[in-house]
Amino acid sequence: FKYLQWIVHKQWQKAKESAQINGIKLFGDLPFMVNQESADVWSRQIEFDLTREIGAPPDAFSKTGQKWGLPAPDWAEMEKNNFEWWSMRIKKAACFYDIFRIDHMVGFFRTWIIPNDPRLAPDFDIKTAEYQKVRGKKFLQTAVSASPALPVAEDLGVIPPYVRETLRELNVPGYKVLRWEKESGEYIDTEKYLPVSLATTSTHDNEPLAQWWKIISAGEKRLFWKMISGRQETPPPFSKARSRIIKKLLESSSCLAVLPIQDIFGLKDRINIPNTVGSHNWSYRFAAPVENFLTKHAETIENFRKTVEEAGRG
Repeated sequence: FKYLQWIVHKQWQKAKESAQINGIKLFGDLPFMVNQESADVWSRQIEFDLTREIGAPPDAFSKTGQKWGLPAPDWAEMEKNNFEWWSMRIKKAACFYDIFRIDHMVGFFRTWIIPNDPRLAPDFDIKTAEYQKVRGKKFLQTAVSASPALPVAEDLGVIPPYVRETLRELNVPGYKVLRWEKESGEYIDTEKYLPVSLATTSTHDNEPLAQWWKIISAGEKRLFWKMISGRQETPPPFSKARSRIIKKLLESSSCLAVLPIQDIFGLKDRINIPNTVGSHNWSYRFAAPVENFLTKHAETIENFRKTVEEAGRG
């Protein structure tokens, strides 16, 4: 395992150097927690509570909530050294990425705790919004100053107002997922997104655009298309709609725009279904070698390149 880790490290560093030469920024992930068998938990046992696990409360993804099978952090212990472990993780992440996604941002403000004892009910570790905000802000300040890499907060799901208030206060981008941005029943025009944000068509936890377009109601589709086209008209088939949706996203006010590979090429392959376990999750791969895929979709790639440049993101 150590040998494989060393090989991957060398290969990644070479890839990052090549990306830098070509003006490409790498966007990576900072998982919210680690498993019980990890070196982190073994070496810093005082900062984890092995009698409790973490998860997520009931929401749109799961009516019963989620249980992740990961040990609960002892936030009081972590705060004593000003989140030293997190600072170390972020510094290491900066060796691999230029931008990093802070997974489950709301969990740093309040963590959903599930006791191993079935007689005890799950609950948040901090009950009052005032103290939740204090801890989350303190962590974010640490994250921002830990490295030169840019943090982006995954602020999706059931999010208390103070979370996004704190992100704005510290100039940390949050997410704007095209299909979820609504106000008074209408889809919000992408030009009205907060500049300090990341706009995207979908995430790894929901259906790609092609699949979403297939399952939403006719009324919802018309409402969405009204925002994309700027007028009331019959939504076209997805093969015609895809490029216009992508163009609208790239023209957003968000300083960052990210498109899953599935949405660029109109694929229906999903990456993850939350609260499920199986080979269908986190196993997505191209059906063909990348070189063959790029040759096959050369026209789509060229059109996408032009759209990126026209949107001023080239």
